Amino acid sequence: MNWHARFGLYIVMLSLKRRMHIPLKHIALVTMLCGCTTLAMAQRHHWPKWALTKNDTSYVEDHSREFTFRLYESRKYGAFAVHERGGNQKFRYFSNTPFNIGVGANYRTFALNLGFNFPFINNGLKEKYGKPKYLDLQTHVYLRRWIADIYLQYYKSYYLVNPEGTIKDYVEDGQHARRPDIQSIAAGGTITYIDNDEKFSYRANSIQVDWQKKSAGSWIAAVSTMFVNVHGDSSLVPANMKDEGYLSTRPYDRTGHWQITAGGGYGYTFVYRQHFFATLVAQVGVGINTGATQFSDGVRERGAGFGWNTNLRAAIGYNSARYFAGIHWENFGLHNSVAAANAYETYGTGNLRVSIAKRFFVKRHRKG
Repeated sequence: MNWHARFGLYIVMLSLKRRMHIPLKHIALVTMLCGCTTLAMAQRHHWPKWALTKNDTSYVEDHSREFTFRLYESRKYGAFAVHERGGNQKFRYFSNTPFNIGVGANYRTFALNLGFNFPFINNGLKEKYGKPKYLDLQTHVYLRRWIADIYLQYYKSYYLVNPEGTIKDYVEDGQHARRPDIQSIAAGGTITYIDNDEKFSYRANSIQVDWQKKSAGSWIAAVSTMFVNVHGDSSLVPANMKDEGYLSTRPYDRTGHWQITAGGGYGYTFVYRQHFFATLVAQVGVGINTGATQFSDGVRERGAGFGWNTNLRAAIGYNSARYFAGIHWENFGLHNSVAAANAYETYGTGNLRVSIAKRFFVKRHRKG
């Protein structure tokens, strides 16, 4: 990792220190380790055989050795919900994250995206839903056969979805049931295996380095692990809920889970006249979760139970050897049992992105 890349990473980690109160010595260690790992990967001239794809060029055209430049607009988000088992009580919070406009580039295994929050595209959101505070660090390795996704996310300032249907006698005051005290931390990752990698490209619409020219699909296998912690200054359960039930009798202000799952799914890309495409990928993982819940009366309960997750991706657009234009949506959702067995929680994170990209040929010098 060169000095300016490492300096940029160090600045990002310092921002993480201010938001999450991580000691400076730990920031320096993570920065150093990231630099060493990147350097080790850069020094490898060939991927191992188990990671390589024997590409069917009549289905997928690989453009990873060309320079891809993109303009995009995106919105990342976090969502947290609680449901009473066998009852009617439920509530859902959503993070107030802005739309970003940015630029990005890809070349071989290197990718970079820079997004900016321009006030004119988020006019009125802060006044209604509150000032957002968040840090979303993601690393994605997109090979044709294997994909690795790593997440580290911090969100603060949520608002209650559908307060009219959740709280008795709710009156909208222009600030839409804000909860600026609620914050969440999520960390983990997923490793995905693509079975039909010769004909199906998972990354064609995600990072625009492939051109899927014919319709094809593939079975997908995946393992994942994720840690989530959500807490507030007061009860996460809204006061004066419309429906009576267990949640009103045992309000809690902090919850945390660790989940590990294995599973799979299927992905398919429909292509019309080589260029127009629609992609849908659906995955489900099942496993276990361990968690702890701190109730408002100070009692803390721990437990373990059944956990599962869903990973959904959808895209539609135009692709060719030189140009790409499309809309891409992805959502990763966790479902966990609460330590008190009368409820279960869901935590979701996702991204809605519109991208326009152009690929440029890179001249290569022949050896000798």
